[in-house]
Amino acid sequence: MNDERERAPPQSAVQAVGQVATDVVGGMKAQPLLLGIVVLNCIGIAAALYFLNLLAQNNSTHMQALMKQHAAQFEAVMRLCSPQAQQQQFKLQSDDDPKGE
Repeated sequence: MNDERERAPPQSAVQAVGQVATDVVGGMKAQPLLLGIVVLNCIGIAAALYFLNLLAQNNSTHMQALMKQHAAQFEAVMRLCSPQAQQQQFKLQSDDDPKGE
């Protein structure tokens, strides 16, 4: 009988992983090139995760710099819009001289 027909469906994730591992080892015995494909896939996944991590760190650093710049610009606009700042910086021609002259 064929080995695949005798197998029962996996009852848990651990059994499913065990069956996959068994099939991979059996495939490596039958075709040694499969080992190279598995190794290259693992290297590719590790490289992709590494570069995605670099991109995420760069994005985080860039976002922090933008937030600091935004906060500084917001503070500058608030200083310009504040009534206290306008009274101190600007004076109408019709305003009386504070000395009473």
